[in-house]
Amino acid sequence: MEYLERSPDYLTAKEIASKQRVSIDFVRAALRAGTLKGHTIGGRGDWRVSTEDYERWLAAGAPGAPSKPKASAPDEHRIRTPEEIEEANQVHRETERKWRGGGSDEPEA
Repeated sequence: MEYLERSPDYLTAKEIASKQRVSIDFVRAALRAGTLKGHTIGGRGDWRVSTEDYERWLAAGAPGAPSKPKASAPDEHRIRTPEEIEEANQVHRETERKWRGGGSDEPEA
């Protein structure tokens, strides 16, 4: 393993982060996700990446770890049709009437 620690054919996660001007956490996430191939050294958790794997990673666009899918906009934020608006208003009027104890659709004067 000493060969990996001192070889010019291998880069550390810190060196890659510096070269790419990204955070070391970004590089480590790519390593853990497997989008960047590398090897850990001993039990320290230090990573080494061959220059060949580094160049392949760059050629692939230097992807990081797969991101979590973005949540879609909540349904209540979508544009409603006039029919849906009228239906919602009717439900509101009925609920208000029940809450007030009955009566007609006409608001109180």
